[in-house]
Amino acid sequence: MISRRSFLQAAPLAALAAPLHSGIWGGAVPDPAAALARLLATLTDAQGRIAVPALLAGVRPLSDADRADFARLPYTPAWFAGVAGLLDAAAAPADAVEAHRRLWREPAIAINAIQCGERGRTGNVVMDAAWARIGLRIVPDQDPAVLMRALCDHLRAHAPPGMRLTLHEREPGPAWGTDTAHPAFAAARSALGLGFGVEPGQGGVAIEAGHAGQNVLLEAVSLGIGAVPVGAFQDAHISRMMGFDEKETPLYLIPVGIPKTP
Repeated sequence: MISRRSFLQAAPLAALAAPLHSGIWGGAVPDPAAALARLLATLTDAQGRIAVPALLAGVRPLSDADRADFARLPYTPAWFAGVAGLLDAAAAPADAVEAHRRLWREPAIAINAIQCGERGRTGNVVMDAAWARIGLRIVPDQDPAVLMRALCDHLRAHAPPGMRLTLHEREPGPAWGTDTAHPAFAAARSALGLGFGVEPGQGGVAIEAGHAGQNVLLEAVSLGIGAVPVGAFQDAHISRMMGFDEKETPLYLIPVGIPKTP
């Protein structure tokens, strides 16, 4: 079982004291919007995967068992495109192993927001600054503090000369993972099978760790087993927000206790 964590980095890039008319000054002064776009483009490759080696530190390679588990999951690029709302299925991962490796076992960078001027109201100007909000999702075995430093170091190293880059960090939290070979997971799978009438992995179940699951990591440490998904219920709002397929049911992670053996 895997829980991923994301942390954020706000990155304003400034070059001018105030906006300038592009018809007069364009080409002679730096353009923060173009410069920020180039800076952000250094973070990922053409397929959107992280292109900064330091941000891949600690990623655990897939085992043969992992690949077999992922390969058993129902998957087609067309299905993925429909669930995610992709405009073209060609952008979807090619197979189940690739899709779930990217989703669950690799870190990912997302540009959550980018701004330079105001849409629909900006004139012919070179803006003084541009701003982006960067999200980095990490996976188990990665050190969030190390990755935060690596992200900051990369951005500073690639910031264009003559511009001022300011980084506003948000304190990161660790991701976690647990071995599903523990008997608690066998009991959970049995309960889910009885509750839904199909074996887990066949009924389109998705897991959403909401407020009830915020203390899962503490329980995992104290019990030594991680977390067990229990207590399923329908939640149309969460389904719409998370983009779940209409046949999927959100499951909420809540901390559970198991009596300790002597």
